[in-house]
Amino acid sequence: MAYKQTISDKIIGTLKDNLGSSFFKQYYNGDPIAIPQSLMPCIVVEKQGTNIEAGPTQMDDVTYTIVVKVIFNKKDDFGKRDDEANTQRKLEDIVEGIDETTGQWDTRSILGILRKNFTLENEITDQVLEVNYGLAPRPQDVVTAEANIMLTIRDILVVSGRS
Repeated sequence: MAYKQTISDKIIGTLKDNLGSSFFKQYYNGDPIAIPQSLMPCIVVEKQGTNIEAGPTQMDDVTYTIVVKVIFNKKDDFGKRDDEANTQRKLEDIVEGIDETTGQWDTRSILGILRKNFTLENEITDQVLEVNYGLAPRPQDVVTAEANIMLTIRDILVVSGRS
């Protein structure tokens, strides 16, 4: 059976179209857990859940919860100055960068890309973002610095013939 492209696929496509592959080495749909160090930095898009409520006549209000993980190898900080963790600075800049001249989201930052492409090609009606940072242990003694961008995305779907 053929199904419509998922919201996760649309997010990955939008990020790839705007960020390319020169900096991010891999884009994953779902977290593979064991990510080779040679494929970092990378982006993981992972759907957490779907909530469906009855909407207007013959429609459903659908809310998707999706996490976009921006993953850097923390090993890149080893041997650097003690007063700054460079991966943390890079994470904050690539995720939340604001253009110095315009004071707007930088067009190369992930939040800038998501906010500019707010409707994901007219697929959604609302999006709320929350960003959290932290370290994560991964297999093979790899420790990553990660930004987790929680997207709460709303959509309306037609339910034909509902009685």
